Amino acid sequence: MLRNTLFKLYRVYALLRLFGVAIHEIAHAGAVLLSGGRITDFDITSHVSHRGRYSLGQQLMISYAPMLVNTGLAAGLAYSAVRLPETAIPSTLSAQTGGLLSPYIVALGLQTLALVFAFLFGVAALPSVEDAMSPYQRAAHNLRNPTIMRILVLPFELVILVVFLIPLAFAYVRSRSFMLSFASEIGFALLVIVQAIGLVDVLTPTIQYLINTLLIVL
Repeated sequence: MLRNTLFKLYRVYALLRLFGVAIHEIAHAGAVLLSGGRITDFDITSHVSHRGRYSLGQQLMISYAPMLVNTGLAAGLAYSAVRLPETAIPSTLSAQTGGLLSPYIVALGLQTLALVFAFLFGVAALPSVEDAMSPYQRAAHNLRNPTIMRILVLPFELVILVVFLIPLAFAYVRSRSFMLSFASEIGFALLVIVQAIGLVDVLTPTIQYLINTLLIVL
């Protein structure tokens, strides 16, 4: 009985998660178009197939665009949700209902909706193995088809690729375990939300750590 209940709850979660997945795939598609690529197949619920001649920077943008877009939207919604009562929106909408709904109820409803979508966007932010592998596949292609320019920029690109081994390794480990994948996407979404609403501050030390790591590598 419990197992069936959990399975049904997960199916609801997976269905609602498609809102975040849609943003994830749209972010990929947008990055492809900005990089001059051509989309050959687009399924808003699963994947974007494309072709193009990309620089390493463009390939990284395509691979990690959802991480930026989904996380940004999640953080923005969460940040707006906690500040909503300070605005005139609840009072205005309450007046539109003729006072049937109090400003407090309106604010609570909008906050709940915003936080739900912030969560759904956040859980679909993390890159898949395919996303994280794309820059390395591009590098392998360039090694098989060398040009003078590709040879000249290779040392700099190798440094960048070494740094991005971290998210690649994380994506690979996540892909090997359903529970880890599930827990990590939930945890990431909650972390983004609590960071955005000011309950914790993990972003500043994380950014500082990444900067220090890059400086050591370089």
